[in-house]
Amino acid sequence: MTIELTAIILVGGRGRRFGADKASAQIGGCSMLQHIVQRLAPACERFLTVTSDEDRPPPPSSSERPHAMLVDARPGELGPLAGIETGLAASQTDLNFVLACDMPLVNADLVRYLAGLAGGYQAVVPWSEGWPMPLHAVYRREAVETARQALDAGERDMRRFLKRLRVRYATEAEMRPLDPELRSLLNVNAPADLEQARRWLEA
Repeated sequence: MTIELTAIILVGGRGRRFGADKASAQIGGCSMLQHIVQRLAPACERFLTVTSDEDRPPPPSSSERPHAMLVDARPGELGPLAGIETGLAASQTDLNFVLACDMPLVNADLVRYLAGLAGGYQAVVPWSEGWPMPLHAVYRREAVETARQALDAGERDMRRFLKRLRVRYATEAEMRPLDPELRSLLNVNAPADLEQARRWLEA
């Protein structure tokens, strides 16, 4: 059975800790955002890029998949939960893959696998090294109501948000057959992380 899936890519701000705009950083011969879109295209029918920056250029054009850019519906620095709320509210599909724009080694086969675990759950979230990975996870569109309630109550913490949902956690053992070294979970938080991602990609 084919699962219809929308990719919601969270771009956020200008990457102060990284020292530059992560989405524009070069990897694989293109920007990180475009690279992610290319890697996700086999798994996702449409793309939504959510940003807190109203001046950000439009997303890369693609003849393969429709791609729209959205600005966070809530102004201010409210973190990724606000981006998730914005993306889910705009999505036209039941299942959605939410990804931070600093995870360039995302694996389409793993994304499809996670989506296949969603039966009876509002979210499917990888669990790695003792932590959930809520920004590399599948969410049902209905979770937007939970995100809205949390934000209205002044809550921004992603782990507290997950506790409000019916979550299926995917273990490392479950994911390794598709991603043996779990490289898809690499976050590019520093220039050294980007260099590591480039080396892995070239290898």
